[in-house]
Order: sequence, then structure tokens, then C-alpha cells
Amino acid sequence: MKTKYLLALCLIPILIIADQSDCDSTLFIKLIDVSNQSKITTSDFLTCESIVDTLNKYGCMYFDKNDTLITSLTFLFGKICYKVNSDTSIKAFLGYHIKHIGSAEEQISFSFENLFTLHPKLILDEILKTDTILQKDLLGSLAWGFLNNRNYGIDDPLADDPFKAMTVYDNPPDPILNRNNYMEIFYQVHSETKHLYPYYRNQYDYIFSKIVKYFDWRDKMWKERKN
Repeated sequence: MKTKYLLALCLIPILIIADQSDCDSTLFIKLIDVSNQSKITTSDFLTCESIVDTLNKYGCMYFDKNDTLITSLTFLFGKICYKVNSDTSIKAFLGYHIKHIGSAEEQISFSFENLFTLHPKLILDEILKTDTILQKDLLGSLAWGFLNNRNYGIDDPLADDPFKAMTVYDNPPDPILNRNNYMEIFYQVHSETKHLYPYYRNQYDYIFSKIVKYFDWRDKMWKERKN
């Protein structure tokens, strides 16, 4: 079904992956167990947040078992925050994202955009509390998350793969998202946009501009390949 090209990754440094054998697998297993619960209590979430802080502190970003990558810290924390679906969990992931600003790990943007579907106003308000440069980074992250999460339409068929950014699929679905329909799909995924747009016009326009810029870049690449 799919092939993972771990040695060819340009997005995640090889040394980070290689060091995962020194990480405490029991902590990752705890996160996996909680992420699979149908309901996550406040106590469980606080425990997970502490575990994430510990793993993050020691650079344990991936769960490696028998030389095979099982999952990622970002994927698990994003999944847990999404299931908790509270102001606290949203702010916790935003804080995690800010700690990793500049990171090449694309899953951060994927998880961030998923959370944006739940609490767009809260996230926009929190973003506006940051400086101008950080605001652009975070809004750009939402744009990149949208481009990847919605490439195949409103529902992401690859949402359960923590390594979709680094996976080449043998028979992937046909892409749906394009320059002509991205706005329609955005409003369907983020239904509160029509109510929030008048109050956060600059923020939404920046997200849209980054999406369009991607399509400009992609079209340019396609033309160069044909030539």
C-alpha cells in the first residue's frame, strides 16, 4: 500500500530519528493508550501534557520500536488535544507549536489545522497576542495544514497516518483541492469563517494569500517540468 522513505527525508533530520532508542517507550505507550480512549479526563490530559513536556525536553519526538517508526509525539499530542476539545487543550497545543516554530516537522501544521476546525476564534485570539513575525508563522502553518489535510477533500483519508508527510503511497486518492475550489472547501471545513471573517479579515486574508502562493509555486513547477 505504501512505502516510507526514511533515509531520504529532507524534512526531519536523520540524527533526531536515530536518537529515539534512548527515549522511554513506556511514556509513548501511555500517550497511545490515552489517545485511543473515547473520553479523556482532565486528569489524564494533565498527565499527558506532563509526559509530552518530558519527551519534548529530551528530544524524543518519535516512538521507534525494533528500528521501525511507530508514531510521533506531535501526532499523539494533537490527537489527544483534539479529543479533549477544550480551551485548555487548544492553548496547550498552541504552546507546543510555538516551542517548535522553525521546525521542519509538518505534522505540527496538520494537527494545528485540525484543532482550528474546533476553536477558530480562540486560536485567532491567541495568535493575535503574539508578535507580528510569530503571527505570520502561525497563520502560515494553518495554511500549510489546510493544503495537506484537505488535498483530497473535506475529510482527510490519511488522517490516521502519523507519517503521511513522509510517505509515498502506491495508490493515493486523486487530489481534489485546487486554486478554483480552495475557498469553497475552506468554508466547508471551517464553517465559522463566514461569521468570523469580518472581525479577523487580515488574519484570514493572510491564510488565503499563503494558499494561493502555494498554487502559484506548484503551477510554476509543473510548467518547468513540462518544458
